[in-house]
Amino acid sequence: LENYKSNSKQLNSSVVGILKRIVLPDSLNLLPCVWHLSFLLVMEKILSDTSISGNASFSSLIQICKYITRKLMDRLLPELTEDMDSFQKTAKTSLARITFVDLLFWKNKRDA
Repeated sequence: LENYKSNSKQLNSSVVGILKRIVLPDSLNLLPCVWHLSFLLVMEKILSDTSISGNASFSSLIQICKYITRKLMDRLLPELTEDMDSFQKTAKTSLARITFVDLLFWKNKRDA
């Protein structure tokens, strides 16, 4: 994935297909497995690359990177509403803190 610009269109399409199988809820639903700092840095590079932003051949790659990043941000910055009790607020805040540490380690199916 790091060489997304020089990869063939078929290879990038295959990578996107594998990522979708791993992260989407109607498939394996193992999204936390891809929340690793080195992988997120590659995704940030893809999302900030203005030379591919309008290119249709990279649209699915950009889309899956956005999905993964948004789900991570939802976990790191939980929405705490007034109707939540203190236990729910504490649980969401604690989960966000743990997720920050989790970014440093690779996870497997059991850990996710």
